[in-house]
Amino acid sequence: MKKIAFDTSFLCLLMVAFAFQTPITIAASYIIALVYIINERKYISINKVDALVFSGAALICLPAAASLNHGIAPIFYLAVAPIIFIAAQQLSKKDHGHILLCLKYFYWIFVFAIAIGLAAHWGDPEPFELMIPGAGGNGLPSYLIVVQIGYSLTSYLKFNRLPIASSIATLLVAFFGLGRGSILIGALILIFSIFVNASTSKSDRKITIRFVGIIALLLSVYLYSNYEKIGSALELLIEQSKFSQGVFDESRGQIIADYMNKINEWTLIFGASYDNTSIAHYFDGNPHNSFIRVHSFYGVAGLIFVLTTPIFIAISNRLVTQKIVAICLIFFAWIRATTEPIFFPSTLDFFYLFYFFIFFRFAQQKQKQLRIACLQN
Repeated sequence: MKKIAFDTSFLCLLMVAFAFQTPITIAASYIIALVYIINERKYISINKVDALVFSGAALICLPAAASLNHGIAPIFYLAVAPIIFIAAQQLSKKDHGHILLCLKYFYWIFVFAIAIGLAAHWGDPEPFELMIPGAGGNGLPSYLIVVQIGYSLTSYLKFNRLPIASSIATLLVAFFGLGRGSILIGALILIFSIFVNASTSKSDRKITIRFVGIIALLLSVYLYSNYEKIGSALELLIEQSKFSQGVFDESRGQIIADYMNKINEWTLIFGASYDNTSIAHYFDGNPHNSFIRVHSFYGVAGLIFVLTTPIFIAISNRLVTQKIVAICLIFFAWIRATTEPIFFPSTLDFFYLFYFFIFFRFAQQKQKQLRIACLQN
């Protein structure tokens, strides 16, 4: 139990340090990860394969980082990337049940902390803005989605089913955050989780069909009886949320357009600065897009490196169903990353790397599954 408490505490501290979004706390998040590694290993050692990966990634990203489009920040993130890599790898090497419990406790602690914050700022039009000033209204729901995906993938690889209760909680948090991106991804995760569980289990399928049938019947009766009240409530909810501005965010569209206008033969390869764009003028250097961020920091090499990561799962010798679930969950994280700079580079790369480590550690190999089937026959 002490080991679970320690790992859970590490995850909590890592997230808190990152969430405040100041240079000091972000640096502290990497120190926390380093302390975690040293405590576990007593000394830091890197095997030859990992060293080769670090060296190769650094070599392809360093030329763009050395252009100093963003000062020394890209070089800093390159220097500390091995810390995040080793910390994520270290957690993934532990017992499957241990990891799942740590993520479960961490997830619900996170939700409980958000609930306390909501209660403290109940009645404010944008309570998430007041909880952690640096995180912003979209920050906490986005970070929770990152954790949810890691928890869902770990749970699926353990029990062949996705957690529903946490998916509902994530969607509720997104609703309170009033952000379009988090609401859409939260809904996708919940729908996907219900679909996967119903597809892989006959009992789940029966329960889902009955549950959906009962809910549909009750909703039909309720909607018929309270049509006008519900219509007014929905209009008020839409007006309070950012959906009132449309499904697609014009400001983020402007960010993408401004950045694309800076692309030429040189900036395509080495990345572009945010100078003379809405990113610099109106958003304090925040591109609100992880993919713009990685390209501006590390050029086309860094972007290709990120975009090709799911291929390793796709071509792996693992069960097709597990590969599909893993890639879909990672794709949800990608979608959220298109409107928030949660990854590439970021402390939350810990969780992005963890998705891959946990998959290759616990996903079943096809040959192993075939042997099990033969023994059963």
